[in-house]
Order: sequence, then C-alpha cells, then structure tokens
Amino acid sequence: MSYDYILENRMLINVKPNVENFKKLNIFGDTFEYLSADRIVPQTVYSSISQDSFLGNHGENALNFLEKYGDTFKVGKVFHDDTKNEYLLYYVNKWMERIFHGFRLQLSPIAEADAVGLRYAEKSRDWVSNSYRAINVGFGITYVLPIIVALLKAQKDDLILIENPEAHLHPKAQRLIGELLAKAATTGAQIIVETHSNHILNGVRISAKNKIVDSSDIKMFFFMKEDIGTKYHTNIYLPQMDQKGNIDIWPLGFFDEWDNALAQLF
Repeated sequence: MSYDYILENRMLINVKPNVENFKKLNIFGDTFEYLSADRIVPQTVYSSISQDSFLGNHGENALNFLEKYGDTFKVGKVFHDDTKNEYLLYYVNKWMERIFHGFRLQLSPIAEADAVGLRYAEKSRDWVSNSYRAINVGFGITYVLPIIVALLKAQKDDLILIENPEAHLHPKAQRLIGELLAKAATTGAQIIVETHSNHILNGVRISAKNKIVDSSDIKMFFFMKEDIGTKYHTNIYLPQMDQKGNIDIWPLGFFDEWDNALAQLF
C-alpha cells in the first residue's frame, strides 16, 4: 500500500492499495481478530444477537461464538490431548481448568432473550461443585476468556492482535497464557501481543526451551522512553531469544526488576 503521512497528527491519509483484493490480506479479511485491553466483564447473561464469526474488539461475542460453534469447531492438532477430542469447547474448558485450578464454564442459551447465560463450576477428579454466577467468581476468569477462545480457534494465516493478556491474572495464570500463545503460534497463525508481563514472556521462553515453538519464530520489541536532554525519545530494542529461552538484551526496569527487588530485600 502507498500513503501520505501527516507527522503532526500521526495519521495516514490517501491510502492506496496495490492489491486487487483487500480480502487477500488477513488484516482485512475474516481471519483477523483484535482483542483490546478493555474486555468483557462478569455478567449473568451476554447478548447472542450478533451473527458475526468475529469475537469482537472487547470479546463481547466470544460466548455467543462458543455456544454456537463450541461443539463443531475443530481446533489445531497442537492442542489435542490423548482423548482424541477435536472440539473447541472441550479445550476451552481444559485450559480453564488448568489455569484456574479446576474451574470450567457452563453456557446456557436463552432463546427468548437472544442471550447466553454464563456460570462456572469447580471440577476435581471425583467431584463437581454447584455452579456459580460469573459475577460471583474472580474477575480475571471472565476477562481472559475471549483470549483463550481466540487462541484455541487460531488457524494457519490468521492474524490475532491481543492487548494486555495478563490483566487481572495471577503470575502462574499469566505464564500459562504465555504457553498457550506459543502453542497457538505453531498453527501458522501470526500473533501480535502487547504486554507488560514478564510472566507472559517467561511462558513463551519455556515453550521455546521445551521445543513447543521455535525461537526463530519469536520476535520481541521493547519500547523505552529515554531522556535525551531536550525531550523524551522512544528507543526500540530488539531482544533475541535462543533455543533455550535465553534473551540477550535485558532492558532496565523490566526483566531485571525481580533482581532489583531482591537486592533491596537482602
């Protein structure tokens, strides 16, 4: 594409495509998902009016999508376990149970209200609890649900943009989401993540070390505002990861903050 750029407004204008069909580009087609940092919050019911296959910028259509296609949409083989189950809803619940210590979702269509009801239950090896309303369990469980759905339905040539997947999650859950991100990338989908979490990154690093994803398929960009005297300038660093998950550049104030805290404690 060609375009004119207005520096003062940070705006692209007069965009002219050099391709005959925008649909050939995943960002303009049906294989694009964008989930903002501002996602759905716990509610008792969610609208099911939308007929889109997109999850929505806030993940607002994720539950409708899951209720409609959860038992028919086949996930990539990289997600499969030894049960030979292939379907989305099963693996959403499997990852929910893993991340949140046994929690699984229960969906119920409410046809007369064009809505989907959402509840959660806890499951152990020999026991399943009563179901709880979404508003009565941890905020992060519902907040991360669209991300889990988006990653598990990832397919070759999809483009998935996710902001702050770590929001409202405890450190272990963040690391597991990092591992899920890495698995989803091996489907051939392109996944772009904006995060402030070293736990997310550590999940990806562990996946590289365990050979779930090749480190050459992982690109990192670290943006740091630095005082150059007359103003602040944003420098961009490109840390490189090896096959063991090691990173060659450790920008100040991010990867090293745990060490900084320990130094003060001891």
